[in-house]
Amino acid sequence: MHSSSYFYIIIWFLIPFLFGSGSSSSDSSAKSSLDSLLQQYAFRELTGKRTRNGVPYDAHVPSSLTGVKVSAMILKTHILKRKVCGYYKNFFIPSGIIEEPYVKKLVLVYQNLANWSSFYYPLPGYTYLAPVFGILAYDAHNLYAKYLRDLDIQALEDPISIKFPYVQPAPEGSSPKCVYFYSNNFVQFGHVKDGNICETRVQGHFSVVAEVKVAPSPPPKANDTAPSPSPIS
Repeated sequence: MHSSSYFYIIIWFLIPFLFGSGSSSSDSSAKSSLDSLLQQYAFRELTGKRTRNGVPYDAHVPSSLTGVKVSAMILKTHILKRKVCGYYKNFFIPSGIIEEPYVKKLVLVYQNLANWSSFYYPLPGYTYLAPVFGILAYDAHNLYAKYLRDLDIQALEDPISIKFPYVQPAPEGSSPKCVYFYSNNFVQFGHVKDGNICETRVQGHFSVVAEVKVAPSPPPKANDTAPSPSPIS
């Protein structure tokens, strides 16, 4: 794809933020557009070269998304179901993974949204202690395809583990929480294991956050109290 085409794609997924980013439908559209764009960049690393199954291939993203990291890995689905795949970037992939609908091979696209995490996944009342990591599955039948709909994957046995290399300390009075963003705009919270690990049984986007507690307003000082009304003469 020519650079001018990528320019228009980037403008397209930024439109929801330029014209009314407050609605949930706009947020959902922006996330889907970003996923589609990153899927295309990830798939580019799998075309025009000899690739091996089970090997991650890091993709290059445009300068407008500096900091974002994307990778792609092809896997045969019967391997996912029967064998432990181990760590793929920050995700530990156990055995017992199935996909819906069925495909012979799939591509797991890894995302690290880095400093763009709160931009694409705003969470009022919370602060991010780690970047948003994402993992999405796509049919590997046509590596030149665009705007693919992601597959649904599910861990039937052990859960998928997400390891965050560095988790910032939580604000005083708050505790770290795992946050799960799923494709249906459903947000769920969970417990952090061993200080930096979250677990899931399905694909999506994940991070560690802490609630921001608003301090109560201090009582008014004596000289700040409202004056008593003057008696009526």
